[in-house]
Amino acid sequence: RATSRLLRLSCELAWTALHYPLSLAFRGERPVHEARAHWLQCHCRRVAQALHLSVQTSGPAPTRGILVSNHLSYLDIILLGSIAPSVFVAKREVRRWPLFGWFAHLGGTVFVHREKRSDTLRSSNENRGALERGSLVVLFPEGTSTGGRTVLPFKSALLREAENPEFPTHA
Repeated sequence: RATSRLLRLSCELAWTALHYPLSLAFRGERPVHEARAHWLQCHCRRVAQALHLSVQTSGPAPTRGILVSNHLSYLDIILLGSIAPSVFVAKREVRRWPLFGWFAHLGGTVFVHREKRSDTLRSSNENRGALERGSLVVLFPEGTSTGGRTVLPFKSALLREAENPEFPTHA
């Protein structure tokens, strides 16, 4: 049973990689950033199914603005990504992770070097650009995953755009 799930997951990841150039090549009039977000949503749904994860929401899912969430596990990304086309914000180290860093990059993730103030400003500008294009930007303000029993201090620079009343903020 575990072997068959692992095989299905491997096939889904392979299809994810193969489907990326096709989804961009045949995007029609859709802008690249939108095609990337839809590609990510499609494959987050497929990976969730392969892992037998059930996604349940209460109320309508946000489609634009900022979605602020605690980061309890790395399954959060798959689950949140399956709900709506999204742009994720992640620490820059994720970009170097084998396979998943590559998928995050292809999906349009904004990578932040948190210790470098100038990079925080750059990433904030990227987030604002995504928000102005009508995207849903997902961020984990604690900057890491936790068990959920406590709340770590927020990386306040990540929340800069949440202060702007022009963009809806969802928690």
